[in-house]
Amino acid sequence: EVGTTTFRPPYVPVEFGAIGGSRPGPHVLPSRRTPMTDWHEAAGAVMYEAGGRWRRPGYYPRPGEGMEEATERESLAVRQGVGIYDGTPLGKFELAGPDVVRLLNLIFANAWDTLAERRGRYGVMLAEDGLMIDDGVVFRLDGGRYMLISATGNAEATHARLERILQVDCPGLQVLITPVTTQWANATVCGPRARDVLKRAGTDVDISPGAFAFMAMAEGRLADLPVRIFRVSYTGELSFEINTPARHGLALWEKLMEAGAEYGITPVGSEANHVLRVEKGFLSFGHEIDGTVDPIDLGMSWAVSRKKADFIGKRAMQIRRRGETRRRELVGLLSDDPEVVIAEGAPLTRLGRKEDAEGFVTASVRSVSQARSVALALLEDGRARLGETVYARVADRIIPARVSEPIFHDPDGTRLRS
Repeated sequence: EVGTTTFRPPYVPVEFGAIGGSRPGPHVLPSRRTPMTDWHEAAGAVMYEAGGRWRRPGYYPRPGEGMEEATERESLAVRQGVGIYDGTPLGKFELAGPDVVRLLNLIFANAWDTLAERRGRYGVMLAEDGLMIDDGVVFRLDGGRYMLISATGNAEATHARLERILQVDCPGLQVLITPVTTQWANATVCGPRARDVLKRAGTDVDISPGAFAFMAMAEGRLADLPVRIFRVSYTGELSFEINTPARHGLALWEKLMEAGAEYGITPVGSEANHVLRVEKGFLSFGHEIDGTVDPIDLGMSWAVSRKKADFIGKRAMQIRRRGETRRRELVGLLSDDPEVVIAEGAPLTRLGRKEDAEGFVTASVRSVSQARSVALALLEDGRARLGETVYARVADRIIPARVSEPIFHDPDGTRLRS
């Protein structure tokens, strides 16, 4: 007499026991493991779940260390000596075909017509609404073959977006996308002694500064294994992202650890990586790239081409920027008390009052290079307010902080280009 509700899954009755399940274990969905995951677990790493269900080291505590102590030790190793981290979960896509450059010019705000072979370029992607949704690095392997490297947490969404563009929006573009994330294992060696480690491991690639510049790539052998080496840095230090076929991943890792032993090579987890990228003012998906800002808000007007006729999100970005006078812009924050690390996500309000926020803290760490707390934030008219004091609200506490440039370490990029 009452009738039925609107039909929605499950269409037939399902026992709650089947939904809840009875099998114990830490994972609802199967986790993804890199070739080096067993090594990380054996080394005592505290494992996190990264984007796409990857198991990834958060930090490697030694006896008597907690997360803060381990993170500081790992961060210092990269700044002063050499570290190594597992970058295998980074999204990797090979693009091939006569229209790859047209596709890249469509999905990125910057231009790609002049990218030379064996060179790479950083790019930013906008959604149709003109707001930034991701960034990435593209290397031109040879001829019409390119490698797009995206953030771990957004790799699957990036792949789906590219396929939608090719299959629905622009079916005339002749581009083949091949996801190769799991085909390549990645061990990234970073720090002032990174080049020494590669030399000790033995390589037929000329890795001298003059021959192998920042944002270059090369193929060859390292530690008697086939590799692709990319000079990219997410830590702000000299860095080599070494890719090898997945079956050689563990062997590469172990040989690099052996070669780096005399230099004190230190395995680095995602907690230290976070500290290092905040010190350098590098962006992170889900932190600064939160779907509410465009590249200009993030201080990257240089990454928006003024010559391209069009790219996804261009028109919407122009319209939005004309209509909104107060925009949240990326800035740095230095708390008045250098020992106070402001909680990430803390709202910034005028004089600390309980009212609508004028911004929020996107990332906050204790910096090893500055020996104090530093933070990044999105703040209304932020770039015009450098030197001002703003106030973060954390529970019932009000924390004053000075607005600064969002780069705290090596602002000229000398170290990563060394």
